Amino acid sequence: MKRIAIFENQYNQVKIQFEVANKIFFNDTLQYTQFNSSQDYQPIENIVEFDLVIVDISLSSNSDLDGFDLITTILLLADPPKILILTGNSNIKENLKKRQLPDLPILMKPIDPIDIQKNISALLA
Repeated sequence: MKRIAIFENQYNQVKIQFEVANKIFFNDTLQYTQFNSSQDYQPIENIVEFDLVIVDISLSSNSDLDGFDLITTILLLADPPKILILTGNSNIKENLKKRQLPDLPILMKPIDPIDIQKNISALLA
């Protein structure tokens, strides 16, 4: 079983696609845990318990950290989990570069189960 944390405040809009990808491509071997904001998972240092972290760049205004800050925090951990960005922002690569963040894989919204499968399979291989 692979554990995946999803930081997405509008998870209901993508939940079905993640569930379909899990069922069709991964035989329900992925365990998704969703968080609406950065502070919903504390202490953040324990994020290393997950195999993969999916981060929506524009978390809600109720989140202490936006997606960029959350990624930065995760990358500072000694053993960070793999990170997949979830976004509808077409300028994401430029924004990563401006913030001096690595070129992370990106899952563009609207998403479909095949894109989910390709990205998760590549990261968890």
